[in-house]
Amino acid sequence: MERIRRALDLAREERARHFAATVEAPEACEATTGREERARPEGATLEPSKAFEAATGREERARPVAATVEPPGAHKVVTMREERVRPAINTVEASQAFEATTARVEPARPVAATVEPLPAFEAKTVTNVLTRIQYTKTKTFSPSAALLESNRIVDASGSSAAASAFRMLRTQVLQRMKEHHWRSLAVLSPSSDDGKTTTAINLAINLSNDHHHTVLLVEFDLKRPTIADKLGIVPEMGADDLLRGNAGVEDCLYHPEGFDRLVVLPARAAMDNSSETLAGPRCRELVAELRDRYPDRLLVFDLPPVLGADDALAFTPLVECALVVVAEGSTRREDLLRCMELLRKTPIVGTVLNRASDSASAYG
Repeated sequence: MERIRRALDLAREERARHFAATVEAPEACEATTGREERARPEGATLEPSKAFEAATGREERARPVAATVEPPGAHKVVTMREERVRPAINTVEASQAFEATTARVEPARPVAATVEPLPAFEAKTVTNVLTRIQYTKTKTFSPSAALLESNRIVDASGSSAAASAFRMLRTQVLQRMKEHHWRSLAVLSPSSDDGKTTTAINLAINLSNDHHHTVLLVEFDLKRPTIADKLGIVPEMGADDLLRGNAGVEDCLYHPEGFDRLVVLPARAAMDNSSETLAGPRCRELVAELRDRYPDRLLVFDLPPVLGADDALAFTPLVECALVVVAEGSTRREDLLRCMELLRKTPIVGTVLNRASDSASAYG
């Protein structure tokens, strides 16, 4: 009986030791295994799994715990789960990387350029077109329609051959001036009675019909000024007073009603020593003031005939280009050639033929 009790006690102790070895972590199991081996009687043998654990204890301490206790089946389950989840993880990571990159780039992108509607662009374009001008300091006058017709001042909005010819001239002159960024033009002729003043007035009226510009017509034919008479102006002060220093610019400007963007600077009377005046410092200052006061203004100067006096040659260095007017049956060929030779340093935007025999092109 005593032997049986001892055997049962030994069996219970053996089962307790076996249970403790199964549930302890590998590190603890390895630590206790050494003690158990020393406590066991000689000849005792270890179970195969414990012998394996004891032999590989040093390697297992460097390996993650999950890897040492993970059965093969569990490894397969985890692997299958990773295979199902990995595409989604890759997608999310790629999306997050894209969002992070986009977040860094987006603030540098101009928002207005991507959302600006077309009406805003159209509004900005419209601001470059001049609207109706209200004249407060410039004197106004009402030119007589009969007077204008008698002086061959053409209705710019009409359908006549002359009106069409002046519109064509206006377009060609504007194209040349815009190409070179010119804003000042002299109207010249080789000799008197070629129709240069009439051409200057009609061209100025047509230029003012272009809504991108205002036009100032200046009477600098100080030998025989006629612009005031042709338009019906009775000037109190004029270009001659301005050049003498007896008046300011505002005192000499006149606006004809019905011609919204046109202003006239007439001469009140002829001047002695006009060529010296046109070449003098006061004239240079005046031209610079007239050109710089309004950046959208075109200046049209009516000058004396080139071959009749030296006024035109004295003044043309102050303008950027010139238009030469000749008359059929009046201007001699040699006079035209001599005129062009004298103006060789001045850019010529074109030549106008007045009083042409072909009625379709006559507009003088």
